[in-house]
Amino acid sequence: MLRSSIREFLCSEAMFHLGAPTTRALSLVLTGDKVERDMFYDGHPKLEPGAVVCRVAPTFTRFGNFEIFAARGDHALLKLLADYTLRTDFPHLEDPCPEVYTAWFDEVCRLTADMIIHWMRVGFVHGVMNTDNMSITGLTLDYGPYGWLEDYNPGWTPNTTDAAGRRYCFGNQPGIAQWNLAQLANALYPLIGEAQPLQAAVDAFGPYYQAGLAKMMARKLGLRSFQTETDASLIKDLLEILALAETDMTIFSGTWPCWIRA
Repeated sequence: MLRSSIREFLCSEAMFHLGAPTTRALSLVLTGDKVERDMFYDGHPKLEPGAVVCRVAPTFTRFGNFEIFAARGDHALLKLLADYTLRTDFPHLEDPCPEVYTAWFDEVCRLTADMIIHWMRVGFVHGVMNTDNMSITGLTLDYGPYGWLEDYNPGWTPNTTDAAGRRYCFGNQPGIAQWNLAQLANALYPLIGEAQPLQAAVDAFGPYYQAGLAKMMARKLGLRSFQTETDASLIKDLLEILALAETDMTIFSGTWPCWIRA
């Protein structure tokens, strides 16, 4: 529908200009049809103009694309997809083999961590972080019930269907990303035949994410870096204060340029 399509268009462009890795909107067109939607979820649906957003990205391959073949036990198609992804989207890696699959998965973990750090930087909440909404190249996909924090509230979610459990709330996003990577690791296991290197890459997500978060938070505070564990503890104290003071996240976030990747 037109209303949500405009939101999708505007959000992806906002994220791009905020320096967050994202798909982009190429066009928005009306379909000429009407669709029934309950805007306020109050039992009073209305007909609204239908619309379609055309999105562009280097690839739209998702974690779930690998999971489905693994779940079916179709390891031949799983390998075909993995090999195509390596040659098309990760051409700097060598020819496919178990060691290269492992190196590739490690890179996917780091790209995903980079993306989440950007989300946390600007107070963005995706709202539906299932594996089908996770990009293999670390791009923000599927702008559905997204939102940005107003006051700093790590438990906030824009997804009304997630309001009870808050699985995909702002503060859970790093942990959910790591969980999703573990599911991708399970799907890729038949190509590698060893769990240890995959588990090592999943385990490395946490330290890599924390290092990137510290770098980002230092920038917010006008510091070059955190040098000691005492300095790093400032992050924990700061986030607790932000929640207590109900700080305006937009003002605190600022619009720092992209510092992780061009």
